[in-house]
Amino acid sequence: MKTPIKVGDNWYIVGITNRTEANLDEFAKQRDQLVQAMVMQKRGQVFSDYMADVRRRLEADGQIKIYKDVLDKLDAASEAEG
Repeated sequence: MKTPIKVGDNWYIVGITNRTEANLDEFAKQRDQLVQAMVMQKRGQVFSDYMADVRRRLEADGQIKIYKDVLDKLDAASEAEG
């Protein structure tokens, strides 16, 4: 039984016409590289979350002051270059 799937205002019926088994030998060759890539991605996300939290806390404590006029000048200069 194929159950229709609604996407927006449209309905779709999805079916499989062919199946190919996974090549486990090829996966085994690339496994370490895939794991390392995912570890690096997760580390990057954790670091980004940490930095956002530190910035939020420092701004709340008044230890960071953002000068909007300086940012506007930098934006204008980069738009003039680009």
